[in-house]
Amino acid sequence: MNKELLTPEELTALKEATADYGAATNYWRLKIQLCFISAFSLMVFIGFYPDLVISWLKLTDAPDLDALYTLLETRAVTIFVLIVAGYFSYRYLPNVKVPLGIIVSIVAMNIFLDIPVYYTAKMAIGEWDLSILVVVRCTLLYFLISLYLTADYLPAAPRKLFVYPFRRDGYSGKDR
Repeated sequence: MNKELLTPEELTALKEATADYGAATNYWRLKIQLCFISAFSLMVFIGFYPDLVISWLKLTDAPDLDALYTLLETRAVTIFVLIVAGYFSYRYLPNVKVPLGIIVSIVAMNIFLDIPVYYTAKMAIGEWDLSILVVVRCTLLYFLISLYLTADYLPAAPRKLFVYPFRRDGYSGKDR
């Protein structure tokens, strides 16, 4: 009783369905570079200009203003640690899926925990410019999730970060 599990037509259909899965890694360098750029710019604004951030968020009259400065300082240090850990993980680890998953969970948690702490005063006024920050942070989260889902198809370590993001090297579906 030597019976095949799948028919030849089913095997052909499976092969065709998964043949271009590497196309999911298109623009992976650009996604990584945009993640680092947006995280670094958020860190710079939060770390070096906390007065500007607090006044922009309309929290200048908050009763616990000293606590807000401490929270922003802690957030800037956290973002810096995530940038450094993300860089070394991306550059040298053969399997970036685990550290990338940790970074995705931290970024997602920070986005949702910032809503009641930082954004309530700005949302109560109804100013539109908060949407810019929300879009940047959600785009960062989207890129990180996209990279996490395709981490198995990234090239082997060591990987370079500061290279032309549209370079064709055989790791995207359009290069084949």
